[in-house]
Amino acid sequence: MSNPASHPSEAQTHAGEGPYPSFSALRDAHLALRKRCSPQRIDPVSASIEERPDAETIRALVARVRATGTILDDPDERRAAQGILDHWCIELVSLPKAAADFLPMLLAPYDAATRPISQTDSASVATPKTPTAAPHATFEINAKSIVALPAENAPEARSRQLVRLAAAARLWRDSGKQDGYLLWGDKEIEAAAQHAPLDPDIAALVEASRKGSTRYLRMKYGFLSGVTVTLVVILGFALWKWWDASAALDRLSAETRELSAAQVDLDKALADESLARNTVRTNAESADQVQHRLDLALATLRTLHVGGRLPEADLPKELVPFVAARVTASVQEPSVPAALSPAQYDAQFLDAWLPLPGAAPPHVRADFTHFSVALDPNRRLAVAAASNLDRDKRLVLPRRSISLVSDPRIPAGVQPDPAWFRSPQIDIGHLVSRREISWGDDPAAAENLIGIANALPNVAPQFDVFNSGVWADLENWVLTEHNRAAARVSVLTGPVLTANDPVIEGVSMPRSFWKVAVSRNVGGPGLVIDAFLVSQFKDGGNQKAERVAFEPARFRVTVSEIERRTGLDFGATLRGATNEAQDNASPAPKRPPVTVLFRFAGIKREDATALSDRLKALDWKILGEERTGAAANQMEVRYGQDADAKAAEKLAEDLKSLGLKKIAVKNNLNINGGVLEVWVSR
Repeated sequence: MSNPASHPSEAQTHAGEGPYPSFSALRDAHLALRKRCSPQRIDPVSASIEERPDAETIRALVARVRATGTILDDPDERRAAQGILDHWCIELVSLPKAAADFLPMLLAPYDAATRPISQTDSASVATPKTPTAAPHATFEINAKSIVALPAENAPEARSRQLVRLAAAARLWRDSGKQDGYLLWGDKEIEAAAQHAPLDPDIAALVEASRKGSTRYLRMKYGFLSGVTVTLVVILGFALWKWWDASAALDRLSAETRELSAAQVDLDKALADESLARNTVRTNAESADQVQHRLDLALATLRTLHVGGRLPEADLPKELVPFVAARVTASVQEPSVPAALSPAQYDAQFLDAWLPLPGAAPPHVRADFTHFSVALDPNRRLAVAAASNLDRDKRLVLPRRSISLVSDPRIPAGVQPDPAWFRSPQIDIGHLVSRREISWGDDPAAAENLIGIANALPNVAPQFDVFNSGVWADLENWVLTEHNRAAARVSVLTGPVLTANDPVIEGVSMPRSFWKVAVSRNVGGPGLVIDAFLVSQFKDGGNQKAERVAFEPARFRVTVSEIERRTGLDFGATLRGATNEAQDNASPAPKRPPVTVLFRFAGIKREDATALSDRLKALDWKILGEERTGAAANQMEVRYGQDADAKAAEKLAEDLKSLGLKKIAVKNNLNINGGVLEVWVSR
């Protein structure tokens, strides 16, 4: 760097001098100083580094430029000089050490007495008068500071705005032109545009802000349009399902009236009662499917709402409690709720000893109606939960919004912390679902059981995609598919807790969860057991697993494997059992060796395929499903030859057991021997 003593500063050069003798001299001084307005440069003569002009240098130049206004009477020259003055005022205020009270200035008013004297009239003209302050403003000018004292009509506000915009423009430029420094709002942008001709940085900032505002509006309206369409589709789907469930209830009411009229004698009454039980279970399973799909739709809406893409104001008021509600700030801790009765999980529910799985103490047990939970005080989580389910007494009850309830019978430090579930990606995972315990002879009492599923001892942290995906599918499978012939089922479930469970957002997340369903082997000895183990993390990592569908064969394990993973004791009854019991418990009866043609109308293809698959599981040979308008308003099994009549009656019986109560058997001579036809519609 050059020696300051050998090169006088610009401030020293200009200090004490009056106005420039002409506009050309003012412009030359302006251009000369602009060459120095880079961070550093190398002097080609001395090879030394010259520094950028300091605040005093610029102040001195500003003072002379301002004073030069007294000799400029040409309007074009005054406008150009004012632009130069504005430029250096902006440059001065952007310096780190500029005076905090500095205000932009206007050129001094023209004063003919200060006009430079030419050589021809120098002898006859007296010495120019000392310029006097204009009546509208007073200025103090020296090399140390420049302070403008505005008069009553001075454009002080406009000058302040110009400086502020210039500073903002330089911040935007120096940040690499990031969007966070842009101006927002049409009013602010247009106000800044009035100053764009005075500074190229302000002009660039205004142009970039206009483009950014246009991009933002396009994205905003595009997103809102997409959300609106999605919401309309989801609501339409929910309304359609509601209508379908209402129609099913109407059909059920009509069938109940028919059964009441058909009770002729005791044998017929018993037969009607059995048929009614099967009907109730079928409709309950259908309602479960509707509820499962509704839960998935609500989970999607909740994800959009938590991510800020679906404001609560855009939600129908009926859906707000289920989408916007998460966990209350402080859980309820009143006296023991009425539903927290002394009843508990019945280990003899299946006439076999199936205790609540236990491990080495200490554990805290909590008993509720139809289920019990064993808590680990150190992890503040249940190690196991066990529930009893009676499918023939199940009731389809309305869903309620999530509100966790603390069990006052257990110390708060032993129960899960409600704060665990405030993260958008961590859901309230129920070990025992409300559908497992919502059963009984008294509908009013059963409805009270819904609330206890939200007791803190019964919940565990689960990732959102796991809870609303494979875990919900597994719960639904146990309710409807496990040993379908059995009415009573005991369900055991819990997490796999280890010392190295990953900590996600301050919550120690179990890597996996297990579930065991047990029931009696209808028509044979022993028990039917289904055991599953499902992970909520990717293999070998700490990232949550992707959403997957539940497939029994993929997640099936033995009870002994769950004991090895968890350290729990399931008892000798379950420990020695294997999953082969499921295969041997209910062998499918052989069906007549005929070919079945399946034709349908007025129902979804997936529903028709599901019915066809269930017939295949009963050993019927189905050649595929064909949609045809001829099947409208039909509900028949047709056969051609007398030798196939009994096979047609057997097929009709199987269809009735699958929910098609009004199926009829008819003869059609156009059908070949060894062939049956199924014609079904809504």
